Amino acid sequence: VIMITGDAKATAIAIAKDVGIFEDNLHPSTDNSQGAFEGREFFALPESQQLDILRTGNLVICRAEPSDKQRLVKMLQSIGEIPAMTGDGVNDAPALQQASIGVAMGISGTDVAK
Repeated sequence: VIMITGDAKATAIAIAKDVGIFEDNLHPSTDNSQGAFEGREFFALPESQQLDILRTGNLVICRAEPSDKQRLVKMLQSIGEIPAMTGDGVNDAPALQQASIGVAMGISGTDVAK
């Protein structure tokens, strides 16, 4: 499972723990051992390392920009994955459309996402 969010790293990790993506022993601000990266730090890595990380398992990309979401969907597709994307805002629409499975969330989501 890969969670992509605009939330701060500590918030994203707390949510990931809550929903079972990460175990409870991950320190929110310093430990990347289970795969928590800010978008800018993930994309600063060499592409080959990014692809290796995407293959490893549960991952959180936080402080992600809308273009990061599209880039991640494309990278996942390039390694044979079938990405599903959820979202509710205008900024999510391009990645929702690009993903193999796009799910617009909730009744409060924008018409563009739907």
